[in-house]
Amino acid sequence: MFFLKLTGGKPALHLQFGEVLELATSHRFSVGLLTNLPLLSEKGIERNCEAKRLRFIIGTSLDGADAQTHEWIRWVKGGFEKTLRAMCLLKEAKVPFIVQCSLNQRNKTKIFEIARLCHEHGARTVYP
Repeated sequence: MFFLKLTGGKPALHLQFGEVLELATSHRFSVGLLTNLPLLSEKGIERNCEAKRLRFIIGTSLDGADAQTHEWIRWVKGGFEKTLRAMCLLKEAKVPFIVQCSLNQRNKTKIFEIARLCHEHGARTVYP
């Protein structure tokens, strides 16, 4: 096993997150963090900046090219703008991240727009 994926919406908020990250990478694991970006604070981004020297990548979701679609799918009012803001902060901090998109009838014709938006905001990869 060479990869550890931490999920649950807010794993970076765990009190021992830094210790888990250090231990995993000291044993040569690549670490993935699947998180709810709108809840990622600037302090959390600073913490992830420290981690970028490690084999570490963040994953999140963006399910629409506009607020109406994304928020209809995620049921989080204001989530679209908060996600884009967090992406910009990660991009500025040079913290790598990827985006997953849950395709459905409502957004399937907009996948290229979603991918373009994600890449403009710094995503390394977008997975439909």
